[in-house]
Amino acid sequence: MNVKIVFRLGEERMPASAEVTFSLSEGAGMIPGKVIEPSGWDCKKEGDDIPALQCSSTAVDPGALEFRLGVTRSDPNKETTMTYIFSGSGMTSTTFVNTF
Repeated sequence: MNVKIVFRLGEERMPASAEVTFSLSEGAGMIPGKVIEPSGWDCKKEGDDIPALQCSSTAVDPGALEFRLGVTRSDPNKETTMTYIFSGSGMTSTTFVNTF
């Protein structure tokens, strides 16, 4: 399954650096090689046994914050929950939760 997440920042929120952490519920994982991050971002898996991905940037373009992730589920009939947290210099962290 392919997942697209787009963040939109208000004009007052232009962080010099930012981080995004994506995590999945039990039974789901990120597909290696299927992550497409915006230019200037670097994404790394936090650990082999943890279904999470951490991305960071020191060159944030607020108009280009689209992430594409490949997600695999052990049981395609079960719901999967993705939690993602966006944080940046000079701004409060924001948590999003999506179930699919």
